Amino acid sequence: MGAVAGLLANAGHEVRGSDAAVYPPMSEQLAALGVPVMTPYDGGNLAWTPDLVVVGNVHGKDHVEVKAAQAANIQLTSFPAVLGDRLIEGKHAIVVTGTLTNNCCESSARDAAMRNFRTVMVSDACAAVTDADHQASLLNIFRAYGDVMTTDEAIAAIR
Repeated sequence: MGAVAGLLANAGHEVRGSDAAVYPPMSEQLAALGVPVMTPYDGGNLAWTPDLVVVGNVHGKDHVEVKAAQAANIQLTSFPAVLGDRLIEGKHAIVVTGTLTNNCCESSARDAAMRNFRTVMVSDACAAVTDADHQASLLNIFRAYGDVMTTDEAIAAIR
């Protein structure tokens, strides 16, 4: 969520966040971008009345800030939806890197492919707990959802 907060801030949106706790390096990156992070979770964190609240996938309808947003009639959205609606609309390709290959990265690649983006998973810029998990996810993406390339191959394809 910190990365999408940074992308939204760079796109000109006023962004604030909240979490149970925040630690380096993400706390430092968000501070450098001017994105304040409030701790702990609390309905009062929405007193600035944002237009939109991006709800993390670990939070359900009973989360204190979800309830506060609903009570204040603030629109709720998800991480994939805010990416599609605010950041990648009009774009045609998605390059996926990060951890865990077999969790967040594969989910992101599948979601992008299902939204009709050309999807590229960068094999040497993703990681999993085991090499078997990593390789299995890369194979899943290659078979059904997109391309798998090394960093050098992806950079050459962009140029």
